Amino acid sequence: MRAEIFLGCRVDRKSGVDEDDDFCLGGFHDLDDEQQYSISDDDCGGEAEERRIYWESQHLLLQEILKQYNAVGSKLREEMKRQIEIARESSRSTLCLRRAAVNQLCSKGLNAALCFSHWKPTHNTPAGWHEYIEVRVNTQGKKKQIPFVVEVGFMEEFRMAKASEEYKKLIKQVPEMYIGKWEHMKAIIRLLCEAAKKSSEEQKIHMGPWRNKTFMQMKWSPSSSSNPMPTTFKFA
Repeated sequence: MRAEIFLGCRVDRKSGVDEDDDFCLGGFHDLDDEQQYSISDDDCGGEAEERRIYWESQHLLLQEILKQYNAVGSKLREEMKRQIEIARESSRSTLCLRRAAVNQLCSKGLNAALCFSHWKPTHNTPAGWHEYIEVRVNTQGKKKQIPFVVEVGFMEEFRMAKASEEYKKLIKQVPEMYIGKWEHMKAIIRLLCEAAKKSSEEQKIHMGPWRNKTFMQMKWSPSSSSNPMPTTFKFA
């Protein structure tokens, strides 16, 4: 897997950001011979309860992840959202929006760049590529910059046509636009991909390999070597 940053901007202005699992479900127990007559009813009730516990736990876990996500760089995130919405007004597609957003963010002194990730196929994961935005920001009181991943259509990445109602409710909690640290994004992806698998099992449908955790995480994997080029996009 390789990720590259191939267009963006370099500026001197600094932007600051404040730096302020799993649920285990109980196992099954064996029924005595005398209880075999009620196995169908018991199984149905047990499966329903297990399903309820699973989805409730995923909602709670996602809320905790999002709480940590929102606690880091909230003011900067809101400013970046405003600038991206300005860029959206002149964009006809997601591809155009990413480029316009990079220009808009750079014009406001942010160190933004368009990144391109791509990876080779494996036994379980098909090859793929993806574009996303990265903004490097300075933490308050520290010289080290940290990368913020920006995905303008984050929620849409997880929509499934034949998903269960519980899965649909879960992804409604996810921000439509993600702006934050890779660590929080990775945790969200892991949770939602496991939930997508559970949803597919409940709906008795096949889940494509492009929905698995490895494939989804590769879309926004941190860059390996390249730095942003000191240019911005030009529109005719």
